[in-house]
Amino acid sequence: MRFKYIQILRFFAATAVVFFHALGAGKAYLHAEKSLLFEFFKHGYLGVDLFFVISGFIIYYTTHKSNRGTATFLLRRCERIVPLYWAATLAMISIAIILPSVFKDVGWLNSNNIAKSFLFVTFIDGHSPIVFQGWSLEFEMFFYLCVATILLRQETAWNMLIVAFSLLVVLGCVLPVTNNYYEFFTSPLLLEFVFGIFISSVICKNRPANWVAFVVVCAICAILMAEPSNNSIVVGGIPAAIIVFLAVYLDGKKVIPLGLEAALVVLGDASYSIYLVQAFTVSLICKLWVRWMLPGTLDLLIAFIVIMTILAGYTVYVLVERPMLRFSHKALA
Repeated sequence: MRFKYIQILRFFAATAVVFFHALGAGKAYLHAEKSLLFEFFKHGYLGVDLFFVISGFIIYYTTHKSNRGTATFLLRRCERIVPLYWAATLAMISIAIILPSVFKDVGWLNSNNIAKSFLFVTFIDGHSPIVFQGWSLEFEMFFYLCVATILLRQETAWNMLIVAFSLLVVLGCVLPVTNNYYEFFTSPLLLEFVFGIFISSVICKNRPANWVAFVVVCAICAILMAEPSNNSIVVGGIPAAIIVFLAVYLDGKKVIPLGLEAALVVLGDASYSIYLVQAFTVSLICKLWVRWMLPGTLDLLIAFIVIMTILAGYTVYVLVERPMLRFSHKALA
């Protein structure tokens, strides 16, 4: 079963993140303090929270609707994430080598950072990946590895994964230690995958045991006490879980006109490309806008960046991502 509204949510999540980066970059380049139309998107980074909940939902659902083994699961997830991300990373490296003046600083262009970016482990030293969106993919890859491990076991292993993620989050709240490894593996973001698993398990009629739910609630309470003034779970995780649940519940119902729904689903298919391509389009458009001294307000610049990023992302999806997926499917068949 394909959840159309989940695909649409992917598009909205990617677009929210693009708005967020366009807003920040636009303010920096135009030296503007506030946007009249798009200031709301200063919280657009919460689109990543949607992605994490969706990931937990989809992974649980697909593994319960198929008989894929551990190796097949990892191959399918890697073919979906890795090739395009590596291509984007290679493109960024190539630009830095050929046109280093495009960047303020190319100190990141070293073998250590390149290797860790390709391996999804830049969290080890706290540096940003070469393609900055890669930080979220590092959480995705960690989640995939954990799921691949529990596929070797029975249904109770999912409960153990939920409990393990919850306890890691609690540990991070109880013993806050300044260490890159520790911060990554105890991040509250892990609970967002758990939320997705919970929603999917309800859909699959395999609701986790009450004691498992209790552990998750304890983890949420721990975060509430540790971060009362800046709580990512309350602001991002829980609302994202509610939105994903509503998207699943409304799937199949005529909430959106069919023509618009079909268009949004197509853009949802391209959401990963849109998410990655912004690493190139946002700064490039801002630089050209300032260099050519184009007229217009911050809002006009933001709108232009978002539209062009969506168009560029869809183009990359059609010309690069989709052919890559077809090729990998045939190669791994």
